[in-house]
Amino acid sequence: DLVGTRQAYERPFTNVGWRLGTVYQATPALAVYGQYARAADPIGALLFLSTSNSRFDNATGRQLEVGIKHAFANGSEWTLAVYDISKNNLLTRDSANPSQSLQGGERSSRGIEATVMAALAPGWRLEANASLLRARFEDFNESVGGQAVSRAGNTPPDVPKRLANVWLNWDFLPAWTASAGLRYVGERNADNANTLKMPGYAVTDLSLR
Repeated sequence: DLVGTRQAYERPFTNVGWRLGTVYQATPALAVYGQYARAADPIGALLFLSTSNSRFDNATGRQLEVGIKHAFANGSEWTLAVYDISKNNLLTRDSANPSQSLQGGERSSRGIEATVMAALAPGWRLEANASLLRARFEDFNESVGGQAVSRAGNTPPDVPKRLANVWLNWDFLPAWTASAGLRYVGERNADNANTLKMPGYAVTDLSLR
């Protein structure tokens, strides 16, 4: 508010993000890779519109990923990757004073992903991928009825444990492609206590390009 009484603050945020990776070409068609990364971001959206959030530091995170990729002479290929991600310095409720928020929460996710792209026949391609994910609160308190309740070990809301997609593409004419796909999203939780469940669903797609 540039006219009346206003709450003004100035706060520098300084973080260094980096990534280190390597690829080993075991054969002309087979590659193994790995990478490690660190990064930071604000603890919430609209950071600079909240004077209360300005007193908190950025959240920090790290990611470790290793994978293998194999390509075939006909253009087909497959990839398998595993990863481990953690995010720290998230907001959590003070166990001694649940009405107050402090930094110290942590979330983690570990998963495995597989992707296949197969050239079945001239003009026909199959693309498929699947993921298995285990995400959870490592350290997080929530205020429930004025009391601090730990959600450590629970799965964060809206995070499915299973995902899968499969697409079949047909180049039936020059510059024309017809596709059919099936997308699956597994069961998710709708609250931090993991008492509300959202069932899994599947979506069928048909497209012409």
